[in-house]
Amino acid sequence: MNFMRLVVEDVRFSGLLCYSTFAHIQRTEFDHYTIKAIANTVQLTNDNVRSSTEIYVDGLTLKKQSEYSQQLRARGLRGVRVHRATDQGHTLIRLADALAGLIRDAIDSDESEAAKVLRRGKRNGVIVEVRG
Repeated sequence: MNFMRLVVEDVRFSGLLCYSTFAHIQRTEFDHYTIKAIANTVQLTNDNVRSSTEIYVDGLTLKKQSEYSQQLRARGLRGVRVHRATDQGHTLIRLADALAGLIRDAIDSDESEAAKVLRRGKRNGVIVEVRG
């Protein structure tokens, strides 16, 4: 929790930590909703300056990597490269895991320390909920 407290106070992360939540999804729907969240986030944060966007997905198989790329292109996203990643090799995946844990804890209890940190992160503009 201390790590995430530091992150939400760091202006260098402003607008960079995005998340989406989906309630009551089936395991078979996970990839669909993950792709939807990625597409919505890329569209929200695309500043039209970058010619490409690099996406890292934890634990993705080679087959799923190809499927994710195809699905994102089908949603009109060009210049998006999907990479497989693991916690051990990617610091940003560890940050994403910490953010996911914070959000899960905050959803479980609105009065928890995690909920307070999440609210502060949103108020500071560091954490952005992507809807859609």
